[in-house]
Amino acid sequence: MAAARAELSASGFRFEPGWARTVSGSEEGMYGWVAMNYVLGALQTTATASGDRRATVGALDLGGSSLEATFGGASDGGGGGAEREREGDASGVQVSEVVLPGQRYTLQTHTLKRYGLNDAFDRSVAILLQKVRNSPLSLSLPLSLILCSMLPLVD
Repeated sequence: MAAARAELSASGFRFEPGWARTVSGSEEGMYGWVAMNYVLGALQTTATASGDRRATVGALDLGGSSLEATFGGASDGGGGGAEREREGDASGVQVSEVVLPGQRYTLQTHTLKRYGLNDAFDRSVAILLQKVRNSPLSLSLPLSLILCSMLPLVD
């Protein structure tokens, strides 16, 4: 982070070192939700020809060591572009209010630690190695051949 701050400070753009930081898991989920619903056209400020607004969708963000699931929808009120985050409850749910032009959204982000891609891969390798250790083949065949025999074939 220090290197990024130094580079931005030297860039000639207006920059304060406190502006550069790592976003939290709930912020990551919130930004992913906004991006997904924007691309799908669900954040439009006007109704469709039939008078309906498009429903928003939930978003999953699979990171290296966690999974964020964010969902929610429009709530009463409107505004111009602020965001506010409230404290999460004991279950780890973070509630955020996002105000985009013409609409306020209340989002819930669930951060599931240890459900990311890297952790899932590590757990699957550990399971495979445990199976290998318990296999009668482990005494007579090379490890790579045993592991390949345990993986499903892909067409």
